[in-house]
Formats: sequence, C-alpha cells, structure tokens
Amino acid sequence: MTTSGGRRDPDQLLDGLLAWCARNRPDVVEAGIEGLTHPAAGLSNETLIVACHPSQEGGEGLRFVLRLPPLVASFPDHDFGLQARVQTAVASAGIPTAGPLALETDPVWLGDPFIVMPFVEGDIPGPASLFDPWLTDATPRQRGDAQREMVRVLAAIHHLDWQGTNLGDELAAGPVGLDQHLEQWDGYLRWAAGSEPLSRIEAILEWCREHRPTDDVAPSLVWGDPRLENLIFDKDRRAVAVLDWELATIGPTEMDLGWYTGLERMLHELTGMDALPGFAPAEEIRADLATAIGRPLQDPAWHEIFAVFRSICINVRQAAISAEAGMPYVLPPGEANPMVGVVERWIAEHPSNAR
Repeated sequence: MTTSGGRRDPDQLLDGLLAWCARNRPDVVEAGIEGLTHPAAGLSNETLIVACHPSQEGGEGLRFVLRLPPLVASFPDHDFGLQARVQTAVASAGIPTAGPLALETDPVWLGDPFIVMPFVEGDIPGPASLFDPWLTDATPRQRGDAQREMVRVLAAIHHLDWQGTNLGDELAAGPVGLDQHLEQWDGYLRWAAGSEPLSRIEAILEWCREHRPTDDVAPSLVWGDPRLENLIFDKDRRAVAVLDWELATIGPTEMDLGWYTGLERMLHELTGMDALPGFAPAEEIRADLATAIGRPLQDPAWHEIFAVFRSICINVRQAAISAEAGMPYVLPPGEANPMVGVVERWIAEHPSNAR
C-alpha cells in the first residue's frame, strides 16, 4: 500500500534528531547515526528506522524507531500523544509492545511531535496475507500459529483493566457504546468526503444504525487495527510486539474481531482467492475468541460490516490525500471503491434481511 501525502526527507530530519539525542540520548551521539530509512509504507503515521554505527568492526549498531505524525492528517482529531500514552499503558499491563517509549511533544526538534522507541527484532507479515512470503512460504501449521496469536492478543487486550490504568478517564471521554462509535464515524465520513456525495456509503452507515446489536456488554480496550501486519513475531510465531495503536478506543471486543475477519474476508472477495491452508475459517476464530473472553459474541456479521464501513471511510480520505499529492492509491476513490459493492451484498445476506 502506498503512503499517501508523501514522506519527510530523512537527511532533513537528521540534524534535529542529533540535537535531540544530545540532550536525551548521549549514547546515540557517541555512536553516531549511520542512517534513517523508511520501512514498509504506513498510512496513519510516518515511521523511520534509525541505525547507529557499530561499536566494533563487523558488529551491529544500535537501532531504534522514530515515529512522526503524517504530513497530511488522516484523521481530524489526530492525537499523537494519546497513541504514545496508550502504548505505554498497555505495555505496563503486560501486552507486548515496543518499549520503553519516549514522547517528545516540542516541535522545535523535528517540526512535529515524535515518538522514539526501541527496535524490536522479529518478522512482520505484509499487508495482504495471500501474497506475503512470510505466510505463503510457511507451513499450514505455522500459518495457524500466527493466526492463533492474533486471537490470543485480542483476548489479552480484552481482559486488560483499562479503567485501572492512568488512561481510564481519558479513554472514557471518547466513544464507548456502539451508538457513540456510529456517530463518530458519521462525522469522520462527512469530514473525509467534504462536498463529495457518497450516498451509497452513507446508506451502509444507516443500515448499521438500524441493525446494531442491542445486547449490552461490558466495554473493553479496543486495539483498533488488529491485523497480522501489526504484530512482530519471533521464530516460533509468538507475538513479541503489538504495533499501531492509532485507532485505540473503548468498545466491545467484537469491533476488533470484525476488523480482522472482515478485512480478511474482503481480501478474498476482491481477489477471488481462498485463504491459505492452515488459516482457520472465521467461524472457528470467533468460537476461539468467545471461549477466550468468556462470553458469546454479539452479531459478528454486523461487526464485519461496520468494520469494513470504517475502512471504506478511511480509504475515502487516503485516496483524496493521494490525489492531492499526485500519487497513486491502491483502490479507486469514493464509491468506485469495489469494497462498497461487496458490503452491500453482505448487507443483503445478513440474517436480519433474510427472506
């Protein structure tokens, strides 16, 4: 997936980063920075890997990760500091993340706030499971192990006592119930679309409002972007770091599950390809998560539709940013996005619409 809106020039960041390190990381200044490189493209933030010179011939130098807000915001209320605070809180509660983490809020150094965190060794799958060599070259058992790690991580996040963290009040100030989440994404779509009419996408939101699950469940921390590509795995396919907390919020665990299974299902729909051998079907994933969190799941099919609706909204914004920057985007803009038609079919097939 291409990065919308462009990237910063690493050479232009280097002087400011060295000045910050002189005050906060003298070990980096002593070693000297060998270079800054962008890893695989991201959309909601800009990430660079900082490599220092090795201390001895043939050795490997210190590496750490630098994260900055995107040059053009993907969200109207982008709170870079909250991301850092969530990541710190979940790490202290035992969720594996890259830490310790330093948040610099003063833009004097690099022109924007930024996060510095350690580089975590491991493998990160690519954005499309069907085409990623780490998965396609794996055995069916290895693929299943990675998928089970996703379920284990979601259950661990669900069980985290978010109200007992120093973020409890801050997170609860945002959306919690599904009605609040629906309103938040209504506002986001209006912001992302501007004056562009998107009646078909708005109709998906209206369907979600009319058919949202009615049973109340205790809210939990929602990771927001649960995908295999947002996990770092060790050689045994165990998760050693959970990445990308930009969309973290409070709500039902089904929001995370729907995001993972819904986007995977959409990938298969758009490509016409079956899942790789070893990956469990959605029904099995749902059953495993229900067992892990200790309660039945509420209308997982609705949550897949709501999740892909959210993804479509983000695509509206990302496509617009890319167009303004004169860059290609992975999907057609607006209602030309093929995901819209697929979700309309999912809605027609939802049990509430059964004839």
